[in-house]
Amino acid sequence: KGKEIDRITAFTGEFAERMQRKIGLEQSLKRALEKEELYLAYQPLVDLNTKEIIGVEALLRWEHPKYGNITPMEFIPIAEESDLITTIGDWAMREACRQVKIWHKKGSRIYVAVNVSLRQIWQKEFVQTVHTILKETGIEAKYLKFEITESLMYSEVESKQLLRDLKSI
Repeated sequence: KGKEIDRITAFTGEFAERMQRKIGLEQSLKRALEKEELYLAYQPLVDLNTKEIIGVEALLRWEHPKYGNITPMEFIPIAEESDLITTIGDWAMREACRQVKIWHKKGSRIYVAVNVSLRQIWQKEFVQTVHTILKETGIEAKYLKFEITESLMYSEVESKQLLRDLKSI
């Protein structure tokens, strides 16, 4: 005997267009780094007391050749679903550190805050990757900060160890 179904699902042209766009973006995202379509925009972080810029937040952006600017709200979930988020996140961290090094050479001592996805931070080689990027770019660890979501703290034991490992570098 078959199972009784109590709903009807209509396949619309709008749904097909959304799925086609998503698939197209996923394929494009795989090549976006190579084609230098991804870039970082820097939002200043200001000390409210002194009114001085003390840091910047590195914001990931994507200028797609066909669709124009794709919002992070659209492409980050695609990157997470397709496992590209770690590669893109490592690239963003490296680029942000390179830029901070340039600013430091010009006399500024600002830090950079980089958004890190849960998938990226839970990679077993994450701490080593951070260490390698700091060494490659020549910036001191105190000038790299991470923006992480509160959900990282749900796994308290692992979170504490991860934070200790990061603090050690």
